[in-house]
Amino acid sequence: MHYLENELRTLIQQDPEIFKFVESVALDGLWYWDLTQPEHEWMNERFWQILGYAPEDKRHLASEWQDIINPDDLVVATDNFYKHCENPKHPYDQIVRYTHKQGHTVWIRCYGKAIRDEQGQPIRMLGVHQDVTSFKSVESKLQRQQQMLEQMSELGRIGAWEVDLVNQKLYWSSMTKQIHEVAADYQPNIDTAVTFYKAGHARATIEKLVNKSIKTGQPYSAELPLITAKGREIWIATRGRTEMFEGECVRIFGSIQDISDKKSAEKALIEAKEAAESGDKSKSEFLATMSHEIRTPLNGVLGMLHLLEQSGLNTQQTKHLKLARNSASTLLNTINDILDFSKLDANKVTLEGQKINLVEYLEEFAQTVAIRANDKGIELILDVSAVEHPVIITDPYRLRQILDNLVSNAIKFTHRGSISLYCETKQVHQSVLLSIDVADTGIGIDKEQQKNLFKHFSQVDSSTTRKYGGTGLGLVIARKLCQLMGGDISLTSEPGAGTTFSFCINTQLLANEQPTTSDDPIGEKRIGTIGISPTQKEVITNYVVKWGGNEALVADILLDLQQHELAHQQVITQQIVLIDHALYHNNSAFINQLIQTTKENVHWLLIEPVAMQAPKAKYHKIGFKNCISKPICPSELFNKLNIQCEDNPAESDEQTTKITASNEEQPATTNKNKQHVLLVEDNFINTEVAKGILQHLGMSVITAVNGQECIEILAQEQAHNISLIFMDCQMPIVDGYQATQMIRNGEASEQFKQIPIIAMTANSLKGDKEKCLAAGMDDYLSKPISPDKVAEKLRIWLPNKTQ
Repeated sequence: MHYLENELRTLIQQDPEIFKFVESVALDGLWYWDLTQPEHEWMNERFWQILGYAPEDKRHLASEWQDIINPDDLVVATDNFYKHCENPKHPYDQIVRYTHKQGHTVWIRCYGKAIRDEQGQPIRMLGVHQDVTSFKSVESKLQRQQQMLEQMSELGRIGAWEVDLVNQKLYWSSMTKQIHEVAADYQPNIDTAVTFYKAGHARATIEKLVNKSIKTGQPYSAELPLITAKGREIWIATRGRTEMFEGECVRIFGSIQDISDKKSAEKALIEAKEAAESGDKSKSEFLATMSHEIRTPLNGVLGMLHLLEQSGLNTQQTKHLKLARNSASTLLNTINDILDFSKLDANKVTLEGQKINLVEYLEEFAQTVAIRANDKGIELILDVSAVEHPVIITDPYRLRQILDNLVSNAIKFTHRGSISLYCETKQVHQSVLLSIDVADTGIGIDKEQQKNLFKHFSQVDSSTTRKYGGTGLGLVIARKLCQLMGGDISLTSEPGAGTTFSFCINTQLLANEQPTTSDDPIGEKRIGTIGISPTQKEVITNYVVKWGGNEALVADILLDLQQHELAHQQVITQQIVLIDHALYHNNSAFINQLIQTTKENVHWLLIEPVAMQAPKAKYHKIGFKNCISKPICPSELFNKLNIQCEDNPAESDEQTTKITASNEEQPATTNKNKQHVLLVEDNFINTEVAKGILQHLGMSVITAVNGQECIEILAQEQAHNISLIFMDCQMPIVDGYQATQMIRNGEASEQFKQIPIIAMTANSLKGDKEKCLAAGMDDYLSKPISPDKVAEKLRIWLPNKTQ
């Protein structure tokens, strides 16, 4: 310092401008203080700039610096000053706070050196003021971040670790030590740290991950059990990253987190899930059994109807058979939904898109449910005149279920009058909005009772439940299906005035097609109606207008049963007369006489319920040209309104074929070129159904009643020509699953270890197909089986052997 002082003096004496230059470029404040003459002091301009003062505001360092230094730091600075003066080894260096001229705080690092005389007494002080405010700000932020990290570490029980591979040192943060349950001063060892991991899989895994990371530089993460210093087993999540230098790993660092609570929660969740699955097992087994018991006889019904349809029937028999089959199919779909209602309630039902002709679809549906309505004396009316998009893509089974629920509900609560189905389609962008109203003249529902209609197991009141029965699920299922199909359902009703349920669903658009089967328009034909209800007459008028006619051409004829001549005059002005069966049968003698006198000029049509139709030959003898079944369907009405269309009574009433069924195999001479299949089924009716379908498809069928008999047949020498097995799943003695496993194991014959086996099961629950495939079966058929499904399986598994 003496040298510095002498140099400064020399510089100032030789060239005062040099010192001025040093002073002007100094980035820190410089100060000088003569302790022997306190009033002699000097500060450069930067010194005052740091504190916000101009040269004219210069203050005396010795007398006034105490006014602008923070009081808390004044004690420290003064103490350091005196200690430095007394002891040269005690540094004069501290960071203190000054008040800026504008009032804010400035952090200053103040350090200096005392210049002493020959006796060692301080006589002058040289020093520097350095503005460190920005550094203190960064330091403060870092401290806050460090505090946050420490708090997060505490909350998440996350510790840090680092391995210095160059110096072979391992560092653990305080939280890492807490997780390991070691003392705060514990010094981890790079060679023994891995022993905290549980011996076996956990320890081998962490060693493998670390070694791979060091070798490749790839990060790793794992969840492993760890044994603490206190012998407690915990679960930790560990992550690691590497630092590479010139292709070598020099450092590996990462985190460790105590996840014992998470693992405990996961374990509890798994145990709860297993307990729930165990609790549901008996229920699932019960549902599977019930599904089997219900669907097995239903399979027989549908199967026999399929066989009957193939036997060759006349037109009327075919129509009745089709209605019976549709009813059985509806029952099957309803059973499926009831057995799987929980899936529907959880919105897990999947939709299938199929192309349908909406008009034909509704015609078949109306004819099916009309029989039930007719049994109660209720007229069913179908109006599809507002259908502008007859061909759409939708899920026909779900649509049928909605209709079944609503119409069944209407039939249940209607004692007289009618039930009307009004259908309309509208194009909305690239889709078709299908709207259907189901209107009845039943008991009606008041406003308060309507609030509970769409709740589970709910009906309008307890008395209704006792009187009408039912589970109360129908409307709930209908609404959920409507919503699933992009629509909804609503109702309007008044007690005693009937109810109308209105629902809509979204369907996919196809090219517009007309529902009629002929291009010949109705034209200007005059049509009279006798005994037809106003609602039905309105629907007929709608159809006539749609087909090119005029609503004025459809007129009521009010017959005076005492005035034959007057009645004749009313009828003879018409070209076509539609008469309802009820009025006809109540006045048949009068009407028959009237028909005989007008039949040469008038096209008489009898409208009769589908379930009550008598042989058409009888009506032709009377003079009727045709009969129309109720409910009136547009396709049939259109054809019958064309006078040229007339039924052939001989053909209509002739039974062209008789139903024959034989359980015997056909002679070997006719079977020698057929493919042989083995049918394993314990139910006699189902055996006959499947056997009839297979024989119709050109197969030669060998039957077995259980899995044991199946194995015995395959073991026989003459079984070598069997190409395929249809295997029922639930059978006595040896079931289908066991029999399949025995075949795959070669217990029947080595020849049949790879033979195609198609499962046939009445179960329809989730996982049934997977269970069959896991047992070794190749494919799956759900009962009731149909000829189309069986034919498809034969094409797949016997592609070169089927015709």
